[in-house]
Amino acid sequence: MVVEHRTSQSKSVFPVIRWIHANDKLVISEFDCSLPADDKNQEQRKDELEKKRKLYRLAELVEGAPKQAAVLPDDERFSNEYKVMLEIDQYIGLFLF
Repeated sequence: MVVEHRTSQSKSVFPVIRWIHANDKLVISEFDCSLPADDKNQEQRKDELEKKRKLYRLAELVEGAPKQAAVLPDDERFSNEYKVMLEIDQYIGLFLF
């Protein structure tokens, strides 16, 4: 997404592919950073948190340990190819240093 500043006309590229979904209405204010209690868009914040709670359901995977995500969404998992690349890089690094 290209974001254009209204007064200066400057443009910035903003990567939103992963977290803005089709048909979602999203309000973003300039310098949008606030404490939850001071957020001007309380309903939007509640909706986002509810979606995250559904996406990352918690489960006690190891007895006595802190809860973890029961199942990670596909886009949060390392692909097998990426795991192999990390292992190769680590292996090569052992011999180069």
